[in-house]
Amino acid sequence: MGYTVNVTLEYGPRLDFMISTDHNTPASHGVWGPLAGNDLLILTGEEVTTRNGHYLAFGLEPGEWIDWRYRARDKGFEQEAQRIHASGGLVVPAHPYCPSVACRWKFGYDDADAVEVWTGRWTADDEYAINSWDSMLAPSVRTGGHWLPAMGNSDAHSAPQVIGFPHNVVNAAALSRTAILDGIRRRRGGTTRCRAGCPGNGHGEDLRRAQRRGPLHHRRRPNPADHPSGLGPGHQHLDHDSPARSLRPGGGAPPDGRRHPE
Repeated sequence: MGYTVNVTLEYGPRLDFMISTDHNTPASHGVWGPLAGNDLLILTGEEVTTRNGHYLAFGLEPGEWIDWRYRARDKGFEQEAQRIHASGGLVVPAHPYCPSVACRWKFGYDDADAVEVWTGRWTADDEYAINSWDSMLAPSVRTGGHWLPAMGNSDAHSAPQVIGFPHNVVNAAALSRTAILDGIRRRRGGTTRCRAGCPGNGHGEDLRRAQRRGPLHHRRRPNPADHPSGLGPGHQHLDHDSPARSLRPGGGAPPDGRRHPE
């Protein structure tokens, strides 16, 4: 465990925080203490692996376990989501279009705090996830209603998979469990593959367009030098037909993408 963490953290970007989410167990929670420090906050969680999709329970208390033994037709997910929220944690559906057995997300998003749209190396199911998320934004813009923030996570299981590729940047008041989770909950963040700070608007800020109507599209071109591991580039797709408004309701940086196989 220590060897893998040291290697992947050295290879990946410098991280201020990370969240450990093993499948259906809190067994690794006690391992992380010696690796944390003033410059690295480690939060504990769980990747709840049900028969109808996976979701991330972020910010659990060490040793806390979330039950996974239910399907979409049962009430188990709603009950466990309430437990997670009651303890101050977050619920994030993971890789919702993953083609692996029992990975496809079938519980809906009413109890979600965010949705994972980019998981490790970029593959077709990430494209489906980001397009689905983009489609959910449109009604929110039209009605002024709640919108679900997007996240990208490395989902690294073992070397040579890289922790923090991709990773999330959160506009938080402090490097603490409460502040980080609150920043994600309040949609004050974004996802990136940059090893250091990315240029442009700060995460959680508004991105504005010129005074003209019509869609705006921005796609980043491949740059092999940015990807020594062979990870390809992601893209940003911004689409809004209302002048002088945020490209996403409430602002925030759009995701920018990669994934590895399960």
